[in-house]
Amino acid sequence: MLNPLSWFGPLLQIISTIEDPTAPTVTLDNVVVTGKTLDNVDSFLGIPFANAPRFGLPEPITYTEDIDATKYASSCVQHNLTVTATAAMLEFMENKDITLPVPEDQDESCLSINVIRPSTATETSNLPVVVWFYGGGFLIGDSETWDEMGNALVRKSVTAQEDTIYVSFNYRLSAYGFLGGDEVQAAGVGNLGLRDQREALKWVQQYISAFGGNPNKVILWGQSAGAISASLQMLAYNGSHENLFHGVFLQSGAPLPLGNISRGQDAFESLAAAVGCTGSAKLECMRQVPFAELKAAVDATDGVFSESALLLSWRPSADGSFLLGNPQNLVQEGKVADVHVVAGNMDDEGTLFSIGKIGSIKTDAQFTEWIKSSWIPDATDAEKANVTDHQYINDVSKGSPFGTNTLNQYNSNTQYKRIAAFQGDMVFQAPRRFFVKELAGQTERQSHIWVYLRRGAKLPIIGSVHGGDVGENVANHNLLTDYVIKFANNLDPNLGTAGVLAWPKYTQAAPKSYLFPVIVLGFPAPKPKVEDDDHRDIPFSVLSEMGLKYPI
Repeated sequence: MLNPLSWFGPLLQIISTIEDPTAPTVTLDNVVVTGKTLDNVDSFLGIPFANAPRFGLPEPITYTEDIDATKYASSCVQHNLTVTATAAMLEFMENKDITLPVPEDQDESCLSINVIRPSTATETSNLPVVVWFYGGGFLIGDSETWDEMGNALVRKSVTAQEDTIYVSFNYRLSAYGFLGGDEVQAAGVGNLGLRDQREALKWVQQYISAFGGNPNKVILWGQSAGAISASLQMLAYNGSHENLFHGVFLQSGAPLPLGNISRGQDAFESLAAAVGCTGSAKLECMRQVPFAELKAAVDATDGVFSESALLLSWRPSADGSFLLGNPQNLVQEGKVADVHVVAGNMDDEGTLFSIGKIGSIKTDAQFTEWIKSSWIPDATDAEKANVTDHQYINDVSKGSPFGTNTLNQYNSNTQYKRIAAFQGDMVFQAPRRFFVKELAGQTERQSHIWVYLRRGAKLPIIGSVHGGDVGENVANHNLLTDYVIKFANNLDPNLGTAGVLAWPKYTQAAPKSYLFPVIVLGFPAPKPKVEDDDHRDIPFSVLSEMGLKYPI
């Protein structure tokens, strides 16, 4: 007897292959890319933009077949941060019910790009373009996680009658994207994650007009490692931005004092040994190691929640090709793209990354030894003492969370707030201050600068925490989205709304910051105000001097 169910499945397959006549399409190199529409927003997802050979340069793709762009592609391989997390950090995460977003679909072949636009956009719309760089400590992160934020930006832009296109992409992470060492430098494959980003920006220049975007009106928008990445794109090839972008919006990230790629030799050797690669061709050997074996070895290395905290093995470096020197030296030398910049910070950038240290740093001596041996081992004794005995002293009232006096000590550890103050300033606050001060002092520059500080809600223990500006739930919650839309359209973040305080430019003569003040639950959100960008000026200057002389 004929069973109708036996042919129902094949029939569904046939039906599913029939094109939806209402689905949005664009043509790239005579190839049709089909996306989807929801709530008057078109999404084109998971479009491959390059191949990613293991420990090799990204290879641009030639399109030969039509592309189904209705869902995200695989994320790049993530670093499992819990493998080497300290017991103190794991306990904190369990107590606070903190979980990390871990994409289920991860692959070494992961270089894809997404375009989200107003559904009214056409090839002739010529809309401004925002390119999002995700954060995650150069260890985790993917474009799909930020889908709702991207959709929210596009919808808000339409409501404001300032239509904007949002682009996001994946780039390689951890050792897969930031392997260091002499062999890597000799092969010319340093900073692969940054090179992936550059390839994505070239793709935008080549193809965004097909989606209705203006390739001459592109801004970069990033948070944390994404903001650091975007700032490093300003310094690539000695500041040659190749007309790939025209403004940069940086949330909690600026050029770091990064040393030569040869500093990554020890981490390279350890990883090679862990996967059984010896001899003179370790890099090529690691390219052939079974993926599961390589991933296990990489995950066993340090992450932001391990004892190394923010001093990571897998990070960008001066490779002599993409980055020709310590980024902060490049900034000083004016080898930086002349584009408009918005840059700012949360007040307590270092707290979340310092909880994991409370098990090993409980005394003044332990704190001092950590700073001297890990962060500035090459500094003179006097320079080390200045940092530990004068700038970052054991006084909880001066620690981070800032402005909370004796509150927010963690597990009665008097060193916690001191650790948090140092790490937050060293990696986030001082580099941002150094960056904008240097740019403002370069009189030949034509571009403008705006600075902000978010003091936000003072959460217990972690205060105005790193990432608080993008919200506990990234969906629709980025504090700066409205300002990003304005910046994309006008190269000026000012909202231009009646009753809203104007955001002044940051200049050498008037280094002003737009302050997003403390939010007290149960009360209306206070309005922003303007203040001098001079908080902790002496410690910042000392750390910047250390970074220039002794890059990490």
